[in-house]
Amino acid sequence: MPQRRIGLFGNLGAFNVILGINWNGSLVKSFYNHERLKWDLRFEMYDVANHLSISGVTTGGFSGLKTVNGQVVSNAANWGAESGTTDPRTMQVSLRLNF
Repeated sequence: MPQRRIGLFGNLGAFNVILGINWNGSLVKSFYNHERLKWDLRFEMYDVANHLSISGVTTGGFSGLKTVNGQVVSNAANWGAESGTTDPRTMQVSLRLNF
């Protein structure tokens, strides 16, 4: 059985396998004007925790392995590197009139 290396996660899924899911939240307050008008004030947040989520890992261009200082590494300089992240925390406010 191969030795496990600390800090390497192997071939786990791309999104939030360690930190959990992105949490979204919203707050809504309703105000009433007379009998026919209702105002809804809404505040929404996406990715409330604002934690880093890796969106891809570079796997193209793999050209074999080499040994450097006794460790086996890839010949490609960026093979296995994170190629992007998901969007950061997003917030929005809306006001809605119902009649």
